[in-house]
Amino acid sequence: MAVESEAEGAGEAPRDVRVLTLNHGEHLDSTLFRFERGCRLQFSPGTSLLGRKVFLYTNYVPDGAEGEAEFVRNQYYALEWRCGGAAAGAGLLVADDEAHCELRLARAGSFHYYFVYDSAESRVGPQGSGWFHVAPALGVPLDGVMCQTVLAKCLGPLARWPGVLRVAREAG
Repeated sequence: MAVESEAEGAGEAPRDVRVLTLNHGEHLDSTLFRFERGCRLQFSPGTSLLGRKVFLYTNYVPDGAEGEAEFVRNQYYALEWRCGGAAAGAGLLVADDEAHCELRLARAGSFHYYFVYDSAESRVGPQGSGWFHVAPALGVPLDGVMCQTVLAKCLGPLARWPGVLRVAREAG
């Protein structure tokens, strides 16, 4: 994975562009790539995909998708390839390494991606896949976050629970 930084415009702060390179047969399901909200994630085909028509899917809801407000874990969206700044469609015959798909990461959570060859309805299954995580932005300082764990087996009889848990309730 390569990391780049680009300026968005005159006077604006640079925004991070993160690049995930897709390679033939590379299933990275045991690796979780972590990104910050607000950065752009680009999927770029590696040299092992030259000469193949690649379709890329993710369950991250892209900008402009119908039902954008609701995330459904098993609903995948085809990402459009861009080549030289112009849209190239959902399936791309990889001829160079300048093509990419891009997501603006504004929604926190863990998301899955996969790609197939030759047609969107490929019966062979995914030729590569992986997971990426978008970190949430907390609206409170980190020292303002409190977590308390209670083990039910340590609380004693059920009749004692309200008194034992009162301290946690009053702490908010």
